[in-house]
Amino acid sequence: MVDLETILPLVLPGVVILLWYLRTRHRLTVGRLIAVAMFAVYLLMVSSYTIFPLRFDSAYIEAFRSQTRLLDGVKLVPFRDMSLRYLTSVQGWGNLVLGIPWGFLYPFVVPVLGWRAIARSGACFSAAIELTQLAISVLYGFAYRVTDINDFLLNVTGVLIGYALLRLLALIYRSLSRRDPRDANPRSDKPWGHLESVLLAHGRSGVASR
Repeated sequence: MVDLETILPLVLPGVVILLWYLRTRHRLTVGRLIAVAMFAVYLLMVSSYTIFPLRFDSAYIEAFRSQTRLLDGVKLVPFRDMSLRYLTSVQGWGNLVLGIPWGFLYPFVVPVLGWRAIARSGACFSAAIELTQLAISVLYGFAYRVTDINDFLLNVTGVLIGYALLRLLALIYRSLSRRDPRDANPRSDKPWGHLESVLLAHGRSGVASR
C-alpha cells in the first residue's frame, strides 16, 4: 500500500528544491515563497484525501473486480443524488471545504484578479482530481474512487467561497489601513510585503474579472 506517509520522504526534498529554484532563478520574494510552501502542503493534504492510499495487493484487487463494475463509480448527471443527506455527509461537505483553501491561497501564489479567473483555475484543479481518480479506477479495473460531477461542482463552489473570504479580508484590511494599492511593494523581500500587495490588489472595489 502506498499512502502519503510513504511518499513524503520523496516529496519533501522535491518541494525544497522547487523553492530553492524559484528563489535563485525566478527571484521570488520570501513572502511569495512562503505562499508557495503553504500551497504545496495544501496540495499534499488534498492528495491524501482524494488519491491515497493506493493498494497493490492482487487478492484485494481481484476481490473488488469481481464485486464492483468500473461504471458504478462514474456519475456524470449534475445534481442527481445531491440530497441534504449527501450535502451533510463527509463526502458532501468535505468536497466543499476542500476547495476553500484553493480560492483563498491561489492568488498569493499566482498573480490573478477576479472571480472568473479563480473559478477557471478551481475548475481545472477539480477536473484534474476527478480525472486522476477515473484513471486510477481504469487501471484497477473497478470503481476504486467515484468520479462524480457533484464533487466537481462542490469543489468549485468551495473555491469561490475561499476567494470571497479573501476579498472580504482584503476589503477589511484596506479599509482599516487606508492604504492605496499603488503604495504596496510586491517586490519587497519582507514576508509582509507580498501579503500586503495581494490584499491591497484584491481589496479594490470592482476588481477586474479576467
